[in-house]
Amino acid sequence: MKKNKSTIDTNSIHKGLIDNYNIDDPKMKKDASTNVQDFQSVAESIEKLERIIEDGKDLAKKDDTYAEFLDGVKTNLEEQKSQLFKLKLTNAESNVSQMLSDVEEDATSNDFIAIERQIKKYSEVIFALKAEADDSLQQKSLWSSHHNKIEIFHKRLQKKRIQRSVKASKDR
Repeated sequence: MKKNKSTIDTNSIHKGLIDNYNIDDPKMKKDASTNVQDFQSVAESIEKLERIIEDGKDLAKKDDTYAEFLDGVKTNLEEQKSQLFKLKLTNAESNVSQMLSDVEEDATSNDFIAIERQIKKYSEVIFALKAEADDSLQQKSLWSSHHNKIEIFHKRLQKKRIQRSVKASKDR
């Protein structure tokens, strides 16, 4: 007598896993890369995806459908890491840009020191992300463009200082 194996409802299992790890999406939300998310939510998402991958390795070896699901999770993990990389760079850049654009004609030396510190923080973020930049060609290109902005920011700051100095001389 031959027994027919009943098919496993892998969609329910996958949905249960997604719910268990508190990840809200049916196919790991392909549009997540278009939505700008905050650092905390992206970092948490990365941790959850890494846990799913780690916890599911054994089952993926036994079940091709689950292995396919895990491949989707891995793809999403890479997208989330890329998103966090971009967020770190753009956030650091926007802080410096904002400070430079807000410099008033009557700026003090303390204002310029604060901007220098922000440029230094920007540089530190960029150099801290150098290793991650090698993950993809797109990240390498993005990293390089931000790396080049360090000098641009220094030049803009110097120009603002000179403008302030000229104004102060005229006022005297």
